[in-house]
Amino acid sequence: MYEDDRLIVSFAYDALGRRLYKYSRSKYRDRPQAGPVWNENARVQRDIELGCGFTWYVWEDDSWNQDKPLTAVDAKQKIEEPKGKLSK
Repeated sequence: MYEDDRLIVSFAYDALGRRLYKYSRSKYRDRPQAGPVWNENARVQRDIELGCGFTWYVWEDDSWNQDKPLTAVDAKQKIEEPKGKLSK
């Protein structure tokens, strides 16, 4: 795990020491005078500014195949997407 004054980053590794994923999020303190929707939008905007998100690392045997970055907005859409709906 890595942390500084702007963001928090966590990593996961398999038994062979290969990175499985990286998850980063910005540090954002909710403003009590703002509503929950405003705070959520401000948090997502800050994540986008800092390039935060979720990245899967795909391995095939011992060689790195690809990584697939998933931004905060993409992740939220995938989580909220109803089951059975076909992706484009």
